[in-house]
Amino acid sequence: GMVLQAGQGLMSSAVARILPTEYRPWWAQRMFHRSRAPIRVVVAGRQSGKSHMLSEEVKDIMLRRPGTTSLLLMPTYRSTKGMLSHLRRAFKPLEGRYKWKEFDKYFELYNQSRLYLRTDDASGVPSRGLTIDGVYAVDEAGFISADAHTAARLTQAAVTNPGPLCIVTTTPNGRGNWVYKEWLAGQPGPDKDPSIDSFRFRSTDSPYCNAEFVRTLRERIGAQRAMQELDAQFTGDASAAFSPDAIDAL
Repeated sequence: GMVLQAGQGLMSSAVARILPTEYRPWWAQRMFHRSRAPIRVVVAGRQSGKSHMLSEEVKDIMLRRPGTTSLLLMPTYRSTKGMLSHLRRAFKPLEGRYKWKEFDKYFELYNQSRLYLRTDDASGVPSRGLTIDGVYAVDEAGFISADAHTAARLTQAAVTNPGPLCIVTTTPNGRGNWVYKEWLAGQPGPDKDPSIDSFRFRSTDSPYCNAEFVRTLRERIGAQRAMQELDAQFTGDASAAFSPDAIDAL
C-alpha cells in the first residue's frame, strides 16, 4: 500500500516547542487530503498524527458542505478527549464563527453544518436520528463494532449530489474485523475497489519522531505488538500468548 510520512509523532520536548501552531501538511498528508475517493481508510502507528489530519479534513468538508450533518464515531467517551483538542485546534481559525454544544455533543459552524461526536460504548445505535450528508468519520475504527459502522453507513443511503463520504482512521487491531477488509479493498492492484483509497504509515515515518524512544519502546513491548502499534501492520491478536501466524506455521 501507500506508506506515508505521518503527522505529529513521538516528539522530544525540544522539537515540540518549535512546531508550527498552524496546520502545515507535508507530502504524505497532502496525498490523503487530495484523494477524492468516497471512502478513505488510513491505518497508522500510534502518535503518528492521524487524528490531527482527520480533524483538518473533517473541518474542510464541513466548510464545503454548508447545512449538512457529519458524525465522528469513536470507541469510548474517554477516547473523545484527545480528539476534542484536535478539533478545537482545527476550528481555531474560525474563532467566533463556531460553537460547541456540550449537552448534545456537537460542533456547529457559521454555515449551519454540524459535527456530532458519538461513541460505541453506550447502549443503542450511535448514529440513530442522523442523516449523515456531510462526512462520516471513524477514529480508532479497529475498536468500533461492525454493527455500529454498518448502521452509520445506512444513514447515508439516500445522500446524493454530492454523494456520501466516509473516512476511517485507526491503529490496526488484528485482521478479523471490518476495517482490515475495507483497507484491503482499497489497496492498488487488479482487485482494487475504485471507491476506496487506503493508506498506511508508521510512527517512525514522522519527521518529528523520537527514534531513540521508539527503539526503547519496541524492545519493551515486543516485536509482535510493535508491528501493530508502531509499524501499522495488520497482525493477529497482539495480546495473545501465541500469534496466529506462529500457530499457522506449526
